[in-house]
Amino acid sequence: QLIKSQHCLSPVDFGEQEGRAFEVYEYLASGTLADISDSVSRQDAFVLAFVNQMASALDEIHQAQLLHRDLKPANILLRSVDPPHFVLADFGASAISESDMYVTTTRRTTRYAAPESFAGITSTASDWWSIGIIALEMLSGRDAMEGIDDRAFMLSIIARPVPIPDELADSWKILLKGLLTRDHTLRW
Repeated sequence: QLIKSQHCLSPVDFGEQEGRAFEVYEYLASGTLADISDSVSRQDAFVLAFVNQMASALDEIHQAQLLHRDLKPANILLRSVDPPHFVLADFGASAISESDMYVTTTRRTTRYAAPESFAGITSTASDWWSIGIIALEMLSGRDAMEGIDDRAFMLSIIARPVPIPDELADSWKILLKGLLTRDHTLRW
């Protein structure tokens, strides 16, 4: 099923040639969220646009019963930086979910994976966790989590809440606490 959304990358062509399947996607010259400098990505308006647009994209893919399962800055493209127009890409790890939970053996990108995914379970709430981690990185600077070993990070998020910086505005703290709730059944 093709998702027709302004915030999800869709193929412009696909098919088979000489026994090999292919997909062709539009080229977005603005790059990925991972390519954007901290001076841009830390701006409240930029982060707010990111959260709103990714909420729209997740709503559409979740309504189509898809889980992305690999949300990270490198999988979020930009049609434009000013004004920010985000596009969710790389559905290679996505899965069709006909229930609230999906059991998986696929290993996800550790830094952005929800705690339940380490037990082999994902749900729509797992995608929201990833959005929360990305937003936290944007607001606090990506280097806030650099240098922390992925295994240590994984053990940390399983054992205790993700620390939310005190200097963030209360509205951001509330949103991040809701998105980064370890119990997926209580997560926003």
